[in-house]
Amino acid sequence: MTDHPGPLNWHVSDTDAALIRKIADRAMNEMGVILGNAHITRINVIMDIQACHANGNPLDLAALLEFPRFDFSHDIAGIIGHLNRDTGKLTNFFSPRCTARQPDPWVYAESLIEQARSVD
Repeated sequence: MTDHPGPLNWHVSDTDAALIRKIADRAMNEMGVILGNAHITRINVIMDIQACHANGNPLDLAALLEFPRFDFSHDIAGIIGHLNRDTGKLTNFFSPRCTARQPDPWVYAESLIEQARSVD
């Protein structure tokens, strides 16, 4: 019996879904020949970005949409090339430049310690 990771999470906000569609449109406009030669369609780009964003690698979608062409192409091609479509996770240590910044847990912990000290 094969372990199956379960269904992918496809849930994104309406705002994120609109940005993902705009990103896919830009990708097809700027990278269409490359993507088309690989038989990648607009819906493939939408699904790959959405799967990546909703399954463990949240993206700064607004930043990605505005990236310079080189950085935009790097992230789109990297997501398409390194996405595990069973899990929605990126493989081979690929990290998009537009990965949403997560707060540093140590900075947060230090702020909590300072707050506790100030109560005394």
